[in-house]
Amino acid sequence: MLSSIGRAAIRRTGARALAPTDPVRQGIWQLKQNGQPEFKAPLSAPACTFRAFATATKSTTKPATTKAQKPSTKATKAPVKKPKKKIASKAKPKPKAKPKAKKPAKQKKRGLTDLQKIHLERRKKATQLIELKALALSAPKPLPHTAWQVFLTETNTLKGPSTLAEQGEKMKNAGVKFRDLSPAELEFYNHKANEAKSANLVEYKKWVQSFTPDQIRLANNARRMLNKRISKPTRLVLIHDDRIPKRPANANGLFLKDRYASGDFKGIPMGESMKLVMAEWAALPPAEKKVYEDRRSAESQRYQQEFKTVFNHEPGRPVSKATA
Repeated sequence: MLSSIGRAAIRRTGARALAPTDPVRQGIWQLKQNGQPEFKAPLSAPACTFRAFATATKSTTKPATTKAQKPSTKATKAPVKKPKKKIASKAKPKPKAKPKAKKPAKQKKRGLTDLQKIHLERRKKATQLIELKALALSAPKPLPHTAWQVFLTETNTLKGPSTLAEQGEKMKNAGVKFRDLSPAELEFYNHKANEAKSANLVEYKKWVQSFTPDQIRLANNARRMLNKRISKPTRLVLIHDDRIPKRPANANGLFLKDRYASGDFKGIPMGESMKLVMAEWAALPPAEKKVYEDRRSAESQRYQQEFKTVFNHEPGRPVSKATA
């Protein structure tokens, strides 16, 4: 047998299954099910049906409220362009590395031939000659300082182009004229020559003093070396400078100077007189030789002192950069 709960459930399900589908009848059926008295409507069936339907629809449906659609504030996104896929270009084939060129083997230095050695030696000598001439200094050209030179200059004997033979003829004729000069004319040319000689000395001294004593010393050394390489007619004369101290003579030289100053060897040839003086020096007693040795020591001290005063360094020592 079914319990009370089961019977009520069957009743509910069955009642729901038997509920009418018409809206008016459905409302009456619901009232009966709820236990309320049957409602008798005075109105006609159609009106009641309409009102019942109206109440039913009011209770069941809610009026739809229309809300104004708010404009979307979200900015419209621009369409994103997809990056184009790069078409992979075909890799160019790498150029093949060129094979490294082999370095040429170093050639062994060949020795100079005999002819090349001769040319090289000549070049060295020519370079040294140029350097020596630059060190030797060039003195100013002197004025004609003899009567003959003045006569040739005054008569314009050597002016104008001429051959060597013509110059020889001119010199010959000038010599004849010079020998035929009167004493007054010769005295005139001698006077002009002496004036030129004095002017040359003044100019020469001025030129020498335009250089330092050390430059004159180096110039004389260069002239000595040049004189060994050139012929006698073109040899250079050493520059005379009063500022340079005189070198000391040795004991033998002092004795020789005294003997020639005595006049005992006057008229005797130089070679013979030298032999006689050397024989006397060899036979001189030691006590007398010591006199000349002492004079030589005094001269050496004097020279060293004067040399240091003039050149700012001792003789025989190199010149420093500070004193050069």
